[in-house]
Amino acid sequence: RVVEKDVVPMLISIKGVADVALAGNRQRVLRVAVDPLRMTSFNLSVNDVSAALMQAPFDVPAGSFRSSDQELIVRANASIVDANDVADIVIRDSVRVGDIAKVYFGPADADSMTRLNGKNILGLGIIRQARSNTIEISAGVNAAVDRINARFTNLEAVVTDDQATFIRSSVTEVLITLALTVMIVISTIWLFMGSLRATLIPSVAIPVALVGTVAAIWLLGFSINILTLLALVLATGLVVDDAIVVLENIQRRRAQGLGARAAAVLGTRQVFFAVVATTVVLISVFVPISFLPSTAGRLFREFGIVLAAAVIISSFVALSLVPAAAARLVKAQDTDRVPNLLERVGQGLASRYRQSLAVLLDRPWLPVGIAVLFAVGGGIAYQALDHELIPPEDRGVINIFASGPDGVGINYMDRQTEKVEAIVRPLLESGEVTSLFTVVGAWDLNRSRIIMPLADWSERERSQQEIENSLRDELSQIPGARVGIWGSNSLNLRRRGDGGVSIALLGNDYDEIYEAAKRYTQAIEERLPNLSRPNIWYDPTQPQLTVDIDRRRAADLGIDLPALAATLRAMIDGDELIDRTLMTRPCRFCWNRPAAISMILPTS
Repeated sequence: RVVEKDVVPMLISIKGVADVALAGNRQRVLRVAVDPLRMTSFNLSVNDVSAALMQAPFDVPAGSFRSSDQELIVRANASIVDANDVADIVIRDSVRVGDIAKVYFGPADADSMTRLNGKNILGLGIIRQARSNTIEISAGVNAAVDRINARFTNLEAVVTDDQATFIRSSVTEVLITLALTVMIVISTIWLFMGSLRATLIPSVAIPVALVGTVAAIWLLGFSINILTLLALVLATGLVVDDAIVVLENIQRRRAQGLGARAAAVLGTRQVFFAVVATTVVLISVFVPISFLPSTAGRLFREFGIVLAAAVIISSFVALSLVPAAAARLVKAQDTDRVPNLLERVGQGLASRYRQSLAVLLDRPWLPVGIAVLFAVGGGIAYQALDHELIPPEDRGVINIFASGPDGVGINYMDRQTEKVEAIVRPLLESGEVTSLFTVVGAWDLNRSRIIMPLADWSERERSQQEIENSLRDELSQIPGARVGIWGSNSLNLRRRGDGGVSIALLGNDYDEIYEAAKRYTQAIEERLPNLSRPNIWYDPTQPQLTVDIDRRRAADLGIDLPALAATLRAMIDGDELIDRTLMTRPCRFCWNRPAAISMILPTS
């Protein structure tokens, strides 16, 4: 009750949070365990008991008293929520509920279990809104956890898994790389130009173009994430290319004796088409990447569009800001100075380049043949290299999924999950894993999940992939459960098991497709040793018990089918009768359990 009324509203009010999922919660309920034999001895049926229990929460409006000055609403209230009161409910004549049943409080049947380091807990999962910021949500949740621990002395809130940790560290690394890239680019320009004033011009173009690119990210509705930051890092080298081309041509025209403004105008006009053509070519390369289908399109959409925006802005800066700055900053002495050692080496290389260019122009077949040779070599190398969508990432979190046979209960799956916990517990004791968060039955009763946040990258010697490989063989030998281990990635792809290949078999009959899938799986195991643990995601072995009803005999006994269906439902799986709030306490009347009919009444 405290979690649902106080903790959950504090978390769901955080900006970007869509919902808070509860796992492992079991409400206190009021059960009515009916003895079927005693019920039969009083000639009562399930419908009779159900009708009596339906009257427990009796609260109806009875009208109102009106006068010239006042109106008073009248309600007829005969609601009961106490165990003794429920036992005194009259079913028929003098037969009461307590005559045929036991009424007691107890926990609701478990539909999920959660543990932290082997201790039972109540799990809360933060579900973020679409296009929300994970880092902002993480900061808000951590602040809310501090407020919860300060406010409530009878509970403790602990953050077991924070996806923003990896994102935050990755963004920091990319920002450091971006700063180093800018410094290296500026240093390289100054080294080859040899003039501080000339170096300032493309150096100013870098932040202007990057700021414009960030504005484009905002206008396009993107966010600052790993992919957009990587695009900015790559764009740092691209945005100065056009600026250097324009500046170098302006300096060349200045060295020919033109004035500052004339050199800026004529030099820019001379390379205008080359700059525009280069920009169009780069855009034609980056933009189509953004429209790739499937997962690849998700990966490169923001990346390609941000790069295209950076190239467009850089060309605009090169054709506007750079000429204006060059007319003011580039002086005559910058082009008439005595060449230094690096410039003399460059002049020598330029002379050799002119000589080799003349030779190749006299023999055009030679460069074409070399280009074809490199193209063929590139194609051969491409076929020899390994292919993957994204490289392995050490995100500091390992996920273990376990599934049991269809039809097993939550207690069976809990025992299998305890075997998995016993295998991974040494990692917790050694400090490589900070906690073990276990969820059993939250999705299906035969499924469980263990989330293992790893220690900080600087505090462990093994990588995430090495830890996964060390566990994989031992986990695969657990009998009675299929266990898979995997780590998350930047695309948040959910890989089933350990493989990355999914094949769909089509047909007109499920049984024929299933038999073909089994033969195909066996062929994979025999002929393709590089593929391990093929799995068929269709299982027709769900246990099922069919009750065939003889309509004629039911009619002879005076039993109508709706009453028979209600009896079966109550005796086998339970039947919810009432779900409402009485006296500030939520009340739900249900049948439950096959051996004894139960009424469930959640209370505070």
